[in-house]
Amino acid sequence: MNISKSLLILAGLSLGLTASASTNRLETSLSAGASLTDGNTKTQQGNIRLVTEGERDKLGSFKVGADAKYGQSEKDNVKDTTVNNAKGFANVKKTLSEKTFAYFDLTLDHDEIADLNYRLTAGPGVGLFLVKTDDNKLSFETGPTFVSEDKADVQDEYLALRIGENGEMRFTNKSKIWESVEYLPQVDDVTRYLLNAELGIEAAVNNRLSLRLVLQDKYDSDPGQDLESNDLSFIAGISLKI
Repeated sequence: MNISKSLLILAGLSLGLTASASTNRLETSLSAGASLTDGNTKTQQGNIRLVTEGERDKLGSFKVGADAKYGQSEKDNVKDTTVNNAKGFANVKKTLSEKTFAYFDLTLDHDEIADLNYRLTAGPGVGLFLVKTDDNKLSFETGPTFVSEDKADVQDEYLALRIGENGEMRFTNKSKIWESVEYLPQVDDVTRYLLNAELGIEAAVNNRLSLRLVLQDKYDSDPGQDLESNDLSFIAGISLKI
């Protein structure tokens, strides 16, 4: 699978949804961050993320985006890549009732350090809002998910059950806190699973600019040989609404 081509498809989907959507709320944000250290070991790390999301009452919502991270260390003139990953994602929800919805979720991951050439997850499902107001949301969703991956030079495809939870709180000063958890056990072997979690906060500086802190955790119960199951990332940067 051509990763760059697939990410371009997701980016095109984002632009298409943005152009065609008639929404009560439409927001596009560009986030970026970088860190540098010098001394016995030199390190450089950067990240960038572009997200478009929109919502229309009684119709549904969508969220589409892509992000990438890259990091490098240097000691005794020897350079090593410490982080090199990219992700594209799309989630579309169709309102069924005041508190229920149908959805389609698509994610494409690449992680050089985890020896993951690609992992595609895609599937439909249904969800329930436990809380749904203009400023606060808490929802659960579940459905079958098709998983296709090329990891450690081994290609595999299987069916998983996706169980997801998402929460968000928005404040009057345009700041927000959010969290999400996603659990994907293989249907015919529940000891093999993926677990993704995120916790983030954005503190508004003004109507367009925010400071951003995000904690991400990815767990693969079946990593490649000599690889760790857990990958934890802490991201600090700025977010600009465009």
